[in-house]
Amino acid sequence: MNKTIEEVNLGFIEAFGQETFNEFETLTQLEPFVEMVAADLEVEPLSLAVEDIEEDSKLLNLPEAGYAIIISKRCFKNRKETIKCILHEMRHYKQKLIIEKDDLPHPLKDLLKENLSNLYIPEDKTDNDQMCKYTLQPIELDAFAYTKYFFKKYLNQDLIIFHQTIEVLFDIYIEKYLR
Repeated sequence: MNKTIEEVNLGFIEAFGQETFNEFETLTQLEPFVEMVAADLEVEPLSLAVEDIEEDSKLLNLPEAGYAIIISKRCFKNRKETIKCILHEMRHYKQKLIIEKDDLPHPLKDLLKENLSNLYIPEDKTDNDQMCKYTLQPIELDAFAYTKYFFKKYLNQDLIIFHQTIEVLFDIYIEKYLR
């Protein structure tokens, strides 16, 4: 017996709940956006998942399945924050490829590689000095700047990511490395 889409959806909701169904639907709708970002970065699209994690998002390497982006349930409730997470983590994925492959040039390749092996993680995310130190690391600066660049170029939106003073550095980085 062939079930209608409505029957399949109701079965999914009964088995996993309305919230999980809504997340699945939204993740499916985001696939074309992930493909667009992947094309811009010249990488393979990554799969997305939603979990209850402390950070906004993270890039996860699954040994059998490759890389995936995990987005916090908190951020996933806001479409703009979800888009920012995807952009940021896709850029981190590109950075990993730049570092790992000799045929992918980048003017800051050695700096990114050094930073990745010696990453500063703030102990107190409410401490402005610690967050500035974290944000200004080469690997994070690049990912935040790329997010801002993408919003302006493709979504025609100005984006303030962190702090007005640091935005000037993002703009300089965009002008020098992303245009």
